Amino acid sequence: MEMKNNKRKYDDYLAFYQRVYGRYVVERRLMDGKDTIGMFVAQQPEGYFPDEALATYNLQMNIGGELLAAVDLGAGTHEVRMRRGEFVIAPSETSTDYNLYNKHRLMCLGIPARFFDNAARDLGIDTVEIETLLTDTHLDPVIRQVVKECWAEANNDNARGHLFVDANMMTLASRILTLATGRGREIEEQVGAKLADHLYDRICQYVDSNIDTSLRMKTLARLVDMNEYAFSRVFKAHTGLSPYQWVIERRLNRAEFLLKQSDMNLSEIAFAVGFSSQSHMTNLFSQRSGITPAEFRKISQL
Repeated sequence: MEMKNNKRKYDDYLAFYQRVYGRYVVERRLMDGKDTIGMFVAQQPEGYFPDEALATYNLQMNIGGELLAAVDLGAGTHEVRMRRGEFVIAPSETSTDYNLYNKHRLMCLGIPARFFDNAARDLGIDTVEIETLLTDTHLDPVIRQVVKECWAEANNDNARGHLFVDANMMTLASRILTLATGRGREIEEQVGAKLADHLYDRICQYVDSNIDTSLRMKTLARLVDMNEYAFSRVFKAHTGLSPYQWVIERRLNRAEFLLKQSDMNLSEIAFAVGFSSQSHMTNLFSQRSGITPAEFRKISQL
């Protein structure tokens, strides 16, 4: 009961962190709602920083100089030397303590526990096991790059949308569990099931009917009765594109149709096909077509 009372959702944790350490923190949101996904950069002096239990896994990556500390992530206190780019993982539902011996700069990301639960099932692991990661710092180029991309996305008003965030959280959870257990699957084993044509048609119909909304990976996966990881693999095997890339193509195709057939202005078209802004649509449209939406409309009306 005590643990349940102490456990915090990530949005509650951010409020706690702002209240206790607020003058040190720059906070951003990748996603709000039931799956709140928050990030913050903390630039703090040396000192003792206890954190209450979270409902999320908290990835803390050093983005400054070398940090010397004694940390307890739920497996007892251990001395660590945390170099730039290295990270630690605070498990969900676990109180943690940090005694930091020098000033530091950390980038922190809260990953909802459900991503770890789903990744564990996908890797054939009965329960989420990260005990081997709780006694030292770790360096992984994939994790470092994904965390940096998440921070860039959070600072860009989440322009790429929930599918992009979902895919990154899936990558992080799967990669962390693979590092912890050594239980990663071979690529040949991952492809496995096929996506039947009638299921692909079902996805097309749903996306086309909801193109102006913020689509979620779990919603698309449920349409074909798969978990998110299996869905992402079989969908890419079927289409050659990730779900995120495919939805972008679908939105750009709809934008082309509206540019040709409607008198809607560019901003109206952008929101009608699910882009976060006119500039976001313009950037992606130009990358694919080599011309802007305005230029495309002018040419199509000749």
